Amino acid sequence: MKSYILIILLYCFFCPVYSYEFKKVTVLSDRVTPRHGPFGVYQSVMNGLRILKIPFNCNPQTSQVGDAIIVLSGVDNLRKAIDWKRNGRIKCLFGGPNIMNRPNQFNYLLASKEVDVCLVPSQWIKVAYEEDAPALKGRVQYWPAGVDVNDWSPGAMNRDCVLVYWKTEGMQLCQKVEELLRKFGYKPVRITYNSYDMSTYKNVLNKSKFAVFISRSESQGIALAEAWSMNVPTLAFDPGQLTYLGRSYFPVSSCPYLTEYTGKTWKHLEELETLIQNFDSYAAQFDSRKWVLKHMSYEASTRALLASIESVYH
Repeated sequence: MKSYILIILLYCFFCPVYSYEFKKVTVLSDRVTPRHGPFGVYQSVMNGLRILKIPFNCNPQTSQVGDAIIVLSGVDNLRKAIDWKRNGRIKCLFGGPNIMNRPNQFNYLLASKEVDVCLVPSQWIKVAYEEDAPALKGRVQYWPAGVDVNDWSPGAMNRDCVLVYWKTEGMQLCQKVEELLRKFGYKPVRITYNSYDMSTYKNVLNKSKFAVFISRSESQGIALAEAWSMNVPTLAFDPGQLTYLGRSYFPVSSCPYLTEYTGKTWKHLEELETLIQNFDSYAAQFDSRKWVLKHMSYEASTRALLASIESVYH
């Protein structure tokens, strides 16, 4: 009897079961390319559902469709899910965050009444979507994908460098940032967006005391979260405005999930110079990995997504 009770207790500890009204989640997604944002979102959802032991499948045959649908990407996938909702095959439909760049594309398909929730990566994107498609107001939710905190974990290497993550703006700004770092005795190591592999990025992070990110905007900023998971705080260029596809956006964020525990922002080189010069005086306030473990792990991210599904399930 004691052995039986012990087995039950061990099962409950290592194999937690979460109870939701929906029976099964189906994920629809186009093929995604590794190291791009949509791949990170796909990995987050797939792995999070596995970790939490939620019944799910991905791109199944029609007969295997669950009652709650998440369309991560693909306009045709969204059209198919909308038809299922109209025909009563499913009860809950979430669309996003990588279906289209703006919700007014494809004749406002994303704003169809069958879409219970339009998922977007962050608050500023939510505002922009509701402005572009007023019919979506009240149905847009922002949700961040998680990162693999086991894979993106700090090593024991000596941190004598500073990562310079260059995504946008001219080469001149990047070079001036690197000059400032050298001025105060730091060794900058540049990583250029879309031209690095995961192992290179991870290796530079392992050597970095902090990172300087140069990007005009980020819908979420998964690379930032990967740095934080490695316990590398970030000093992020954040000009606050963007012109994209003929539209000006304001306010805009280049680091939507940055907090006092993960880094600071700057708009001008003078601000960055002060931050670099005084880094040691405020560095103790950062605890970026702890923040990611609580808010942006695969498990934490998927729990938030499932709670959203549960809240609108009918």
